[in-house]
Amino acid sequence: MLTEEEITKIATEYANINKTEHYYLECLCVKPSVFWDGYWDAGFTVFTQEGTELDGPLLIAIDGKTGEINTMEELIMKHSKDGRVKISNQPIKK
Repeated sequence: MLTEEEITKIATEYANINKTEHYYLECLCVKPSVFWDGYWDAGFTVFTQEGTELDGPLLIAIDGKTGEINTMEELIMKHSKDGRVKISNQPIKK
């Protein structure tokens, strides 16, 4: 298992890789996942280059064994036993 220090380094590298001329990510926290055993949750706030908060928190999941990074949606789909599960921001039609 990776240490908290190693997971924090992965989260910091993720933020640095995703920095653009328009926005950057600031890490809020890294902690053991409340969703899946063996994963870590990392939360970020998205800022414009001028320092205005654009979005957040943005959550990612980091595998505690491999360091693989997944969005929460990817992780849900990976671990879903029901192939009909769909991730969408559209309203659910009854």
